[in-house]
Amino acid sequence: MQKIKFFPFFLLLYSLLFLEGCSAEKTVETTAEAAEDSKAAENENILSLGNPEDISQVYTLEYQDQIEEEIQDLWESSDYTLENPLVLADPYGTNTTALYIRFRTDTPVKISYTVSAPDYEDFSEDLSEDYSQEHEYLLIGILPDTLNTITLKATDQNGNSAGTTQLEYQAPSLAGSSENIQLDVTSGESQEEPSTGLYTMLGNRTEEDNSQTDFILLYDNAGTLRSEIPIKSYRACNMLFDDANVFFSISADEEEALDWIHINSIRLLDEDSIIISSRETSTIIKIDDIYDNPSVDYLIGSEQFWEESGYEDLVLAQDGEFALQHTGLRLFTGRKLYRDLQRHRRGGILLCQVPCK
Repeated sequence: MQKIKFFPFFLLLYSLLFLEGCSAEKTVETTAEAAEDSKAAENENILSLGNPEDISQVYTLEYQDQIEEEIQDLWESSDYTLENPLVLADPYGTNTTALYIRFRTDTPVKISYTVSAPDYEDFSEDLSEDYSQEHEYLLIGILPDTLNTITLKATDQNGNSAGTTQLEYQAPSLAGSSENIQLDVTSGESQEEPSTGLYTMLGNRTEEDNSQTDFILLYDNAGTLRSEIPIKSYRACNMLFDDANVFFSISADEEEALDWIHINSIRLLDEDSIIISSRETSTIIKIDDIYDNPSVDYLIGSEQFWEESGYEDLVLAQDGEFALQHTGLRLFTGRKLYRDLQRHRRGGILLCQVPCK
């Protein structure tokens, strides 16, 4: 009889424990759902097309063409204005926190924008120097894991304000390490104020022969990350700009057995002459008349290397030592450079090489 009386009590105790467990699970689910609902509310007017987890798929023409078609369908489905623009969260999968924005205006205007977030300096940029009624941009400078306020401002051809609008965006986490968000900044003295451009770290945090995703990171003058660009592996090595286009490498499909010159930078000096950096020969080469009759003007490098090459008479006398440089720059005489840069002088021009290591 005691066992019969105890049995209902055991069932009651078990039921209470079961209900408590269900309640705890439900609380966790409710909290997660609330967080998602809150994020969705903050990003109410910002659409997401979803990106594949495999970065290799992102960097294919098939995927990019598909995204382009989806964007065009959305664009044709409504009349988007400055006050009600088409906004997509990183639709191409190539800029983690960036926003794609597109709209029309009744009159030609140019657009600027400012990104504001608590505890960070504002980030502002002009989106175009031209006046237009059709506007299509990718907004960078947006901070991860943070509620960003983005203010867009239109200016007409008379320099007057033609309207403003604000967006709020709870940006996603970085695809890479959260430690990349902020760098330490050391103050120093300079003859000139820093420009408002971005410092670029081209990625070198993975091995060349693996499939681990790496990133191009762009930082402002305060050391704050303003853009994270995922690449397939290793490093981008260089970025080239052509109007609104940016070119950079994302991976290597194959490796060549020999690259005896390894040209890793090209600088246009004037309309028809360039300097190129040859990393494998540790030489800077100036070439004149590049369009009609290219010829080598001079070489900056090791005299020993160029002996009996036919170019030995063009090698300048070397001041200092350097090897395996990544680029060559021409600067005006008198500018102060960092002490660890290697210097060469010729005809009032200061040529600077940045050592690899």
